[in-house]
Amino acid sequence: MIRTFRVFTLAEIARASAADTTRKIEGARLRSLLRGAPALLQRKISTLAELLHDERISVDRTQAARWDVSLTGTWPTRPVTVAAGRPPRIKVLVKVWFLRTSGWLVVFEAARPLAEAVAYLVGGALTQDLRAVAPLTPDSDQWKQLFQWAQREKAEQGGVLGGKFYKTSAGGADFEWLSMRLSEGSSRRLLGDAFAEADGVGELLLATPRLSGLADSVTCRVSRGGVFRIYASEVPDSAVESLLVELARLWAPIP
Repeated sequence: MIRTFRVFTLAEIARASAADTTRKIEGARLRSLLRGAPALLQRKISTLAELLHDERISVDRTQAARWDVSLTGTWPTRPVTVAAGRPPRIKVLVKVWFLRTSGWLVVFEAARPLAEAVAYLVGGALTQDLRAVAPLTPDSDQWKQLFQWAQREKAEQGGVLGGKFYKTSAGGADFEWLSMRLSEGSSRRLLGDAFAEADGVGELLLATPRLSGLADSVTCRVSRGGVFRIYASEVPDSAVESLLVELARLWAPIP
């Protein structure tokens, strides 16, 4: 099983009661956001509004640490022929978490444009400023923290298993980009060298240390665009939440 989700950060949450916040979230529509969107975001919001129709948002559960939100609507399918005409639309259901302690929005199982549409709808209602909504993009220090965190229990079950690195060197050779995946029993030295020498990191594949609240490790892929994938026979909500709580602690304060 692979569970995929995208994480967006909210720079600042507008002060409001839970009832008012719920009302704003459930009343959010992309067409309405477009009227007050900053100039730099108007084209993007307009494009997303052309894609997502009949959107309806519901706040399903509110807790101290996490709000569960769902969005329904219609989204165009990919065209199956080259014939002219608009592609048919399909119904979509997207699940979202708002993690209150970190200010993260977690959008599950949605391609990038749909995830962005949902993030602007929910995040815009929470922040009252679309400029405060952005994909979680780890900087160089955060990649180093993630690498070191994963490696601290590598003798048992954790460890970095692979990654994608830009403008790097390993084994005496230089690379514009290098994608690596360890096999069983292989040396970690080249992987460590490629990470240390890289000008940029595209993703890391890792087996985490034991997660608090889960008492187990998970294998996951973290990308520079805020996309996470967890690989396991089963991936319960508790595994996802435990991983995100650990990362929020590791990377706090998030810009």
